[in-house]
Amino acid sequence: MKFKKVCIVLFISFAIELITSPLRMISFQLCSVTTFVFYFIFMYFVLKNRRPVKPFYLLLLSVIGCSALGLSFRIAHFKDSLISFPDYLFHILGIFMGFAFYFLNKYVRSIIICISVLSCLFLYFKGYNMWVHKIYYGSFTGQTAKLEISNLQFQNTEGDTISLSDFRGKYVVVDCWYTYCGVCYKKIPIVQELYDKYKDNTEIVIFALHSRMSDRAGYDKETVETGSDILKTRMRLSLPCFSIDIDDPMLELLGVTGYPTVLIFDGEGYLTFRGTIENAGDFIDKKLNNL
Repeated sequence: MKFKKVCIVLFISFAIELITSPLRMISFQLCSVTTFVFYFIFMYFVLKNRRPVKPFYLLLLSVIGCSALGLSFRIAHFKDSLISFPDYLFHILGIFMGFAFYFLNKYVRSIIICISVLSCLFLYFKGYNMWVHKIYYGSFTGQTAKLEISNLQFQNTEGDTISLSDFRGKYVVVDCWYTYCGVCYKKIPIVQELYDKYKDNTEIVIFALHSRMSDRAGYDKETVETGSDILKTRMRLSLPCFSIDIDDPMLELLGVTGYPTVLIFDGEGYLTFRGTIENAGDFIDKKLNNL
C-alpha cells in the first residue's frame, strides 16, 4: 500500500509538469501560474489522504516528480535555462504553499492565499518581464549606470555620417535591430507608436538603427538603404531608420549583444537605458513628464 502511494504521488506530480509544459509556447507566465495552482491543489489533497506515508516524504516525492522532467537539463545547461527559472521556481512554490496551507490554522491560511494570489499576479503582469530584462539586458528595469558615448556614428540612406552628438540637448531613443531577427519585426510597430506619440516633441528624437550585414559569409550584402527600405516598403512605417555595420565595436561597448535592443541617451550624450521597447516607453514617459 505504501509503495503504491509513493508511485501514485510521483506519477501525478510528474504528469502535472508534463501536461502544463506546452503552455510555455503561449507564455511562461501562463504556464507558471497555472502549474502553481495545480500543484497547490494537488499537494493539499495528497496530504489529506496521506496515510501511510509521512508528510515530509510526500513533499519530497512531489518535488522530485516536478523536477524530473527538466532538472538534468537545468544542471547541464544552467546559463541557457535561466530564462525559465521563475517558471520552475513557481512550480516548486506551489507545492510548498499547498503543504503549508494544509497544516496551518485558518488565519495563517488566509495569509498564504493572499501571498499566493499576489505572487501570481506579480509574476504574470510584471515579475517575469523584469526577470527577462535582467537576463538579456543586465538590469530589471533597463536603467543603467550613466555611460558617456561621444563617438557613436551611423549613416543615413545617402551614406552621410551622423553622430550621436548631433542630437545634443535631446533624449535619443534608438531601436537596434537587424534583418534576420523575427522578434524585431514584431516589436518595431511598438517603436512606431512611440515615434508617433512624440514626433512633434522637440525634446526627443526616436529612430531605428539597422545593423547591416556588410561582409558576412552566407548572408546577402546589405547597404545603408536596406533597413529603411524594409520599414518603408515592406512594413509601411514612417519611423526614421539609420544604418550601422553589425560588427561596429561601438555596439558591443553599448551592450547590444542581442536584438532587438532599445537604447536611450540623455541630452548630455550619456547612455541611461538599455532594454525592451515596452520598458523604454515607460522610461521615456517618466523622464519627459519630469521636464
